[in-house]
Amino acid sequence: MSIIGKDPGEEERQGKLVADVAKERGLNWLIYSSLPDSTAESGGKYPDSFIDVNDTGPIIAKIIEEGPTKWNDKKVPIASENVTIKHITNVLTKVIGKPHKFRTLNDEDIARDFPSINNKSIKQMFKFDKEFGALGKDNELQDISIAKKLHLNIKTFEQYVLETYDVL
Repeated sequence: MSIIGKDPGEEERQGKLVADVAKERGLNWLIYSSLPDSTAESGGKYPDSFIDVNDTGPIIAKIIEEGPTKWNDKKVPIASENVTIKHITNVLTKVIGKPHKFRTLNDEDIARDFPSINNKSIKQMFKFDKEFGALGKDNELQDISIAKKLHLNIKTFEQYVLETYDVL
């Protein structure tokens, strides 16, 4: 589930509700996906992780195949590579053949260009992501080689752009 634009505490509340209902219904295993609580993180700077959502299925399928004995209570960072905004713009420029630039959004830009998500939580999320990366500083989430072992054909950002923009 995605609750963009809402209070991040609501995501946590919904996640706990899902886990409670799963336990109440007798599920032995629950696979849950979430990002770290950016307000609780500090220190360190990381590039963002990239994943094509089409690569998540094969990874989850492999985790299910290998079972809870191996994966219970494990955090699995699902990403093919760590990318910077500079890398993303360079790949887009190379693959699409048109110059791409990025700009950092400040609070006024968000209010003007994205009024539907103009709230304190989203602004803090963008600031955190800029400073610390989407996965934060959790060491267990930094080893993206796990995803590559679970899905040998996981796409890089460049492969994703080539397929998505049909420029082959």
